[in-house]
Amino acid sequence: MKTLVWGSSFKRALKKTLRRHPDWRKRISDTLDRLATDPTNPRLETHKLFVRNPQTRVEEILLIDIGKHDEVY
Repeated sequence: MKTLVWGSSFKRALKKTLRRHPDWRKRISDTLDRLATDPTNPRLETHKLFVRNPQTRVEEILLIDIGKHDEVY
């Protein structure tokens, strides 16, 4: 299980998103749970990160924004 670290910008974006779409609360919660337990789950549509040292392990995931792919990249 990975540790999700909620950055201050993510917290603000989450509050703003939930104000606009309160019905998304369960969906967002389920997605964050899925991310913490299995970041490679196909439903998340994640992709591998480039790492210089292949022995590197990701233990924490820093959340900095919320939105659709094109909105946050």
